[in-house]
Amino acid sequence: MTEQNQPTSGFSVVIADNEMEEWTKSAVQLESNVDSVGKERAVLTRVERNYLHDNARDDGGHGVGVSKGSYVTIEGNVFDFNRHAVEAEGYCGGYVARFNYVLQGGYRQDGTIGSYYNQHFDAHGSNGGYGGKAGEYFDVSFNTVRGEQDYYVIKTRPALMLRGTPDVGFHFNGNVLVHDDNGEALSFKGVDGGDLVRAGKFEALGNQYDTDYSQELATGDFDGDGYTDAFIANGTGWFYSRGGKRSWDFLHASNKRTHELAFADIDNDGRTDVLYRDGASNLGTLKSGVVALVNFTTLPVPISELRVGDFDGDGKTDLFYTRAGQGWISTG
Repeated sequence: MTEQNQPTSGFSVVIADNEMEEWTKSAVQLESNVDSVGKERAVLTRVERNYLHDNARDDGGHGVGVSKGSYVTIEGNVFDFNRHAVEAEGYCGGYVARFNYVLQGGYRQDGTIGSYYNQHFDAHGSNGGYGGKAGEYFDVSFNTVRGEQDYYVIKTRPALMLRGTPDVGFHFNGNVLVHDDNGEALSFKGVDGGDLVRAGKFEALGNQYDTDYSQELATGDFDGDGYTDAFIANGTGWFYSRGGKRSWDFLHASNKRTHELAFADIDNDGRTDVLYRDGASNLGTLKSGVVALVNFTTLPVPISELRVGDFDGDGKTDLFYTRAGQGWISTG
């Protein structure tokens, strides 16, 4: 539990690089002792790069829960098999959730034939959960969501359920979803979604539907432990699995897909770097797939035609490509 108090305590809190499972309420729960700490302070409390999984249970079991007056930024986490990945109560402030990877694990509420799957992202209404106030401000953008289980024959597990009216608004933009369309991905209860849009209280823009890049894999040693890792570019971020056996860990926020990239240990530090060629033929590298892109040369051919290896035997990575029938080598 993180408690936020005005004006200073409860902020500058970062919960990062943990694995959390089997929590009865939420793996991370936030609450304030004031009505609102203000959405500008969402960035001051952060939940990032965690693996939050197997917390699912009736009436609880969330990845992150947001209660009275509180705000939080949730980035680069992996969620799987939770009742909700992120849950918010009606009198919360809100949350900013970006670049998270929400996997398909889930369970039927109550475990009966007539039971249902819960939504991944959730915002309660203040009138017993449905209707009334639904927090203040939410931004759920640039996440990848894979779970779309069917139930009740005609129903689909939604990516988001909004159950009231936020004071400021709810943004659901730029996400990559396996859901067929808005109708499958979004659910409104206790409030009319059309009314929210017309009032400027809800928007869903630039989302990709019926999309799943989970089969587009690459390999490399991104943590430098000498074992080959698996790499995925899921449409909103890059993640790797240690040894191809562990959970996905966040590397970098990016919409670049695996086929647009190349992989090599360019700086010879024992960790695989990610290479990207832009439209002006500049070839850049992101050290270990984590840091910002730095251009270091030009590449006059598509990156799919680039090959890497130690062509001069000096123990350093070189680049090789062919053009107009000739081979070109750039030595490390």
